[in-house]
Amino acid sequence: MNFAVPRFFSFEVREGDVGEIDFLLEGGTQDFLHRPVQVNEDENEEEEKPLILSTLFTARKENREEIAAQVREDVDGLSCRVVAVEQTVAQHVTQTMKLLEAMTERHCAMEQNVKTVGEKQESLLERLELLEGKFAKVDFQVSSTRTSDSDGGNHRPALIAGGWDADQHHEETLRLVKQHLCAIKADLDLSQAFVPGLRRGFAIVPLNKNTGESEADMRTRVQTILRAVRDAKIITGQRREGGNRYLFAAMSQSPERRKRAQLAGKVKRLIIEEGGDPRNIEVEFGTANLWYNTVKLASGVTTAPEGAQSEKAGWVHLGNLARQIGSAENSVCSRWEELRKALQ
Repeated sequence: MNFAVPRFFSFEVREGDVGEIDFLLEGGTQDFLHRPVQVNEDENEEEEKPLILSTLFTARKENREEIAAQVREDVDGLSCRVVAVEQTVAQHVTQTMKLLEAMTERHCAMEQNVKTVGEKQESLLERLELLEGKFAKVDFQVSSTRTSDSDGGNHRPALIAGGWDADQHHEETLRLVKQHLCAIKADLDLSQAFVPGLRRGFAIVPLNKNTGESEADMRTRVQTILRAVRDAKIITGQRREGGNRYLFAAMSQSPERRKRAQLAGKVKRLIIEEGGDPRNIEVEFGTANLWYNTVKLASGVTTAPEGAQSEKAGWVHLGNLARQIGSAENSVCSRWEELRKALQ
């Protein structure tokens, strides 16, 4: 009976080979020891086995180094690409911030311009308020601006001054009119001033010629007084829609002329509030004739054209008005319904 005699081999263990030797000791040792060993008579082959294992270990180590070098190269390349992306993003952010700053500056400039336009429009509306319902259209035709004289039945021109609430007591209104006219040193005889009713927001001051004064001189004097009242800008209260009311003064007019002036004033205000350009408005308050872009939109002395809306003092064509200022006709009609309530 033949027995296989196990033979033991010696290995040269180097640094770095411990991991591979552990594999043999832990898992493959038993199989290796119980496996029949084929004995080769050639001693040179036995001496070459350690060299073959060492060569595998060396090749594996070199392979790891190559992989590590490739990984480092890839990481370096990725880092370069990340840096490039960061630079590009930084440039875009810088450009975006510059554009945002420029837009902010333009927005601030636009906001300031809008504020300026709003202030100018508010000032214009205040002036228009004085013109439309407060007899601000000056008419120095003495024949049409008279009040009764109790002495001989003759008629004299009169000045109307006011600006207070219509429900204010007549004594308070008269006191304030005299106080403010004296404060601006108006050359008027206030002893005959009166309020035509128990509660009014204005008073009537009859005009008399001074000693040796001609009619032309009196007109010049009255015009100076009207200008002084307008420039004084004396606040008399607050309007319901907002803003201040100011003291006004104007020559008295006939009821028909006042109504036409009110109509023209309301139409002019409607155009401005709906976005029309005040520079394109031409108006005659005495006749209520009003043109916008040379197109007649209202009148108190001519026949109403087709499509015009009739009012007490004349007519207004809201359709043409909306087309001329480029606004919606519904909006124009709605606003006009509010303004026309103040027409007498």
